[in-house]
Amino acid sequence: MSIPTFTAAVGSALGGDLKALQSASLRLDKLTFINEHDRRENIQRQQLDAVCKLANNTASRYRRPEVTEGFVLTTGGRLLVDHSGGLIENAGLCLHRFFNEPQIPGSALKGVALREAVKRFRENALDPATLKRLFGYPTNVEEFDRVICPDKRQRTESVSSGSVAFLPAFPADSAWKLIVDVQTPHGGNDYTNPVPSFFLAVEKGARFRFIVKSTARASEEDRKLAEDLLRNALFEYGVGAKTAAGYGWFIPDSPAVEAIPLTLVTPGFFGGADQESDRDTDLRIPSLRGMLRWWWRALYRNYLEEPVLRELQNAIWGDTSKSSLIVLRLKTLQKTVRKFNYKDGFAISSHFARQHNIPERSTGLHYLAYGMDERSGGQLRQRFYVEPNARWELFASVRGGRRERTIRVGGRECVITAQDIENQLFAALSLLCRLGGVGSKSRNGFGSLQWDGAWDEQECLNMAGAFCKKCGLPSSRRSCEYAFELKNVVDVEGLPSDAWAALARLGNAVQRFAQENKHKDRKAVLGLPRKIHGPNARPLQRQIGHHHKPPEILQPDLAAARNGGQTRFASPAWLHLSRRENGKLRLTMTIFPSGMIRNRDLSEKVLNEYIDFVYGELTED
Repeated sequence: MSIPTFTAAVGSALGGDLKALQSASLRLDKLTFINEHDRRENIQRQQLDAVCKLANNTASRYRRPEVTEGFVLTTGGRLLVDHSGGLIENAGLCLHRFFNEPQIPGSALKGVALREAVKRFRENALDPATLKRLFGYPTNVEEFDRVICPDKRQRTESVSSGSVAFLPAFPADSAWKLIVDVQTPHGGNDYTNPVPSFFLAVEKGARFRFIVKSTARASEEDRKLAEDLLRNALFEYGVGAKTAAGYGWFIPDSPAVEAIPLTLVTPGFFGGADQESDRDTDLRIPSLRGMLRWWWRALYRNYLEEPVLRELQNAIWGDTSKSSLIVLRLKTLQKTVRKFNYKDGFAISSHFARQHNIPERSTGLHYLAYGMDERSGGQLRQRFYVEPNARWELFASVRGGRRERTIRVGGRECVITAQDIENQLFAALSLLCRLGGVGSKSRNGFGSLQWDGAWDEQECLNMAGAFCKKCGLPSSRRSCEYAFELKNVVDVEGLPSDAWAALARLGNAVQRFAQENKHKDRKAVLGLPRKIHGPNARPLQRQIGHHHKPPEILQPDLAAARNGGQTRFASPAWLHLSRRENGKLRLTMTIFPSGMIRNRDLSEKVLNEYIDFVYGELTED
């Protein structure tokens, strides 16, 4: 790539070509080019890949001298610092301009340590004089500054600097790695075509050294206290961007909150920016949060109109203008990653079939996993997956500690407690772990998680109703689109204990139902994109003389979902597998009838037929 004229001086120094460039920070901050008119390739992804290649060149990596000062922590999630910097919008990263390595500014570290100090101040665990001595005055935390100096006009006379210094944090060794990450927002509905957004991140597992220095005015006790505040804050709050989504947190010696154990029951097609690599194949907090919000909305649609529901969601889970009150951290305990390459024509490969006791001519498994092992445009696309029985620990905390706070929803103000906020997470996580899944094909039974402490569905509904009543919102049940209702949940017991065998058997049943309804427009109710008739514009040899029709791409009735040839409407039926005490698997089918694809009566009729058919297929002797 040649250098544009506006960087002629730099171009001259590099000999007119970026291949001579060795600085990742210069490449990111000054020499990143986006051609918005080129739609053939993802230029943003290419530019970020080029930055990663420079940063990950270990031959030119700075070797820091041995340092014993401070303390070292390991990132539990990926790290984003100075996320909004750089020439690519929301894709920057704080890289040292000379040493080519990520850094965390001291100002950011002081800010998160201050948050922990203010939390302790609110809990009467830290006196105002100590807080002022450590961090200076004013702190720009109105609640605290008002205690020190109630009269704003006199605050200029009380200005002072802090007695401890938070130095920038740098990698403790050369094992860190820069990667391209991605988030794919779905717009809060099931019919928006998501647009991936790529950005840079430091891969989790990087070790950083943190140093807190005391000035001449500070004692050793002050320095140790500031260090303790920083340690706790790096786990509790994290540092950098997207901390509520699991980025920027550091693994502590002993977590301050109890972990929620999660187990993977069925294979999970998890992925990040590089979905065809095993590197990104892991359960990710952004994906988990997205599904938690989905089930939380389904729960509260029983009580609230959509505008009020959105207000409450933004108050609890955050939006672009405010942080989430629920902070999540995820630690991988055990996982095995493999490639999904078990296809032999349209059926399953013989070795895999024998291994899991699946009939070799069975096509149900690949019917449910359509797109995960497919040949398209002359290229074979095979996704990686996480094997069943993988385990994670989920750490959840309430931003701001245990204090009460006021939210405004539906024109009313409501005082809620930390327990109220935790209940929102527990209810959403319970529904996800009893009815849903995470990752690609999660509605088809893949990515089913199990949490033994999950609430039952009625308990979740009761909690939501009580919370609405507390906030002065409607608390009586109503029927509406995409609302969770107990009558639409059906369980099937006694499936094989092997998750692959259970999915294959389930897939055969689902496929047979689809075949019973071939060439029928009513199939649109099961989700889009979908087409009927065909498969080609001209009849095949076996179709000559029959009533052949050219393929028809089904469209939803909802005008907002018509996006040309990219029409998308996720399936309104969820399939979830859970493990019983006897080792067998149980299937839970949940449907969400609505009038958004076809009219409500037809939707309810087809989805109930779907449940009855699958239930009958799986329970027959």
